[in-house]
Formats: sequence, structure tokens, C-alpha cells
Amino acid sequence: MIPSTDARRTGNLRQTRAPEQAVAMNKPVKTAAELIAMALAELKVHADGPDGIEISVLRDGDSWEFRASADEATIAKPGYPESVMMLVQIGDHLSKQYDVKG
Repeated sequence: MIPSTDARRTGNLRQTRAPEQAVAMNKPVKTAAELIAMALAELKVHADGPDGIEISVLRDGDSWEFRASADEATIAKPGYPESVMMLVQIGDHLSKQYDVKG
């Protein structure tokens, strides 16, 4: 709502648009490779996990999330479960900030 400035002075506030007509702000768009690179950088800072974790971007309609995969040896290494949990948190954070291209 904004202050009324019309000559009729029909009230101090007038609604500029109905709530259902609100304009959705577009999030910046990144490629899957850019998002994965961002996730890997964050993982290196926040988790002491093993090398060999493969990250992919899984799209679901208008949303997306990261998926982790690794071979049996990597999965068995200390820090793998914590790295996957951290990846989920990183993906949740990034998916609120960025859309994925393609």
C-alpha cells in the first residue's frame, strides 16, 4: 500500500495490486556445474570428508537439489555421512538463492 495522492482523498492508503498479483522475484540462474563447484567449495570449508564424492543436481519441477554418490570404499571412509548431511544443507541454502539453468 502507498499513501493516497489522488484529489478525491478517498483514504490515506490505497492498495497498489491484489496479493494474488504480486510480482515474483526471479532468482539468479546458475548452471549445474557452477552450483556443484559452489557446493564443493563449501564442503571443503565446512566438512572434513573423503575425496571421491560425486555430486549431481536433481531437478524436480521448479526446484532442485544435490545428490551425492560414491563408490563403496569412499562411502566406508570416515566423514562421508557428515559430508552428505552438509551437502543437503548447502543445497537447501543454494536452492533458495539460485535457479538451475537447463
